Amino acid sequence: MEYRYIGRSGLRVSPICMGTMTFGTQTPDEKAVPLFTKKYLKISCDAVHDEILCPMG
Repeated sequence: MEYRYIGRSGLRVSPICMGTMTFGTQTPDEKAVPLFTKKYLKISCDAVHDEILCPMG
């Protein structure tokens, strides 16, 4: 896995981020959890974008 630095912080993360903005509001938990787990493990990302305000406008 390739990692990149975030600015000058010294923090390194993968270039792939799992987006979850519709989980919990538009995607019910019983569908979101297995989907997230399967995809997260498959792509081996270490960053998750969990913005909860995007679907609200």
